[in-house]
Amino acid sequence: MLTVLRRCTLIDGAGAPPRPASILVEGGRIAGIASPGERAPEGATVVDLGGRTLIPGLIDAHVHMQ
Repeated sequence: MLTVLRRCTLIDGAGAPPRPASILVEGGRIAGIASPGERAPEGATVVDLGGRTLIPGLIDAHVHMQ
């Protein structure tokens, strides 16, 4: 199943500034990043994020191990 997350602001965690993007998700994983104006692949489900911020791979690293 293909899903396109459209109209989001992407923070990639690699030091690049936040940027507008469309994200292609396939099988629960990011399969590609496109510019906001690119067309969605045939048959993809399109989700409009309305400008929300997307931060892939964000984890909670603040834990206390005993």
